[in-house]
Amino acid sequence: MPKSKHPAPLAITIAGDEDRTHYFDDRSEFDDFVRGLLVGEDELREFSTDFKLYSKVGGKWVEVDFEPYDYFQDIDDTLYPLAHGQLLANYSQCVNHKTLWDIAQGNSKAIALIDDAFTRDQVEMTFKRLSEVGAWSSDEEDPAFTEYSDSTEQELYAIATQGTSFADDEPEAWVTEI
Repeated sequence: MPKSKHPAPLAITIAGDEDRTHYFDDRSEFDDFVRGLLVGEDELREFSTDFKLYSKVGGKWVEVDFEPYDYFQDIDDTLYPLAHGQLLANYSQCVNHKTLWDIAQGNSKAIALIDDAFTRDQVEMTFKRLSEVGAWSSDEEDPAFTEYSDSTEQELYAIATQGTSFADDEPEAWVTEI
């Protein structure tokens, strides 16, 4: 909980061994900091949404409920657009978006936070398939990223771009289920 006498209008408290609170006078700096937290720049947290947002209302700090995806213009702005696109598109109606965010960032432990057993199993299966196709690989020297042929890389691109293949410069629509 932020200090009640602090003059800044916005605050973020990060959970940990010792809570840390950051204060912001400017909304754009606040939003930039939240984006940084969401993409994992603060490595001391177990889950990427393990923080609380506060704003001052009438001189008192009030916790602000937040939607992680509101801090990005579109899925392509996230670190792992394939994972975010697949998980958000398929499970946004039945899984809390904070939990979906953590899973799409590659945190398999967050799957356990899903209450419904059927949905949890489905998300776990999707997570496994995303792992197999290298959805969280970012280093071209990572074997999980480089073991695929050009056609598989085109397939991953097509999945990420919602089922459009650009082989031979001719767009061809097709659907691949992960």
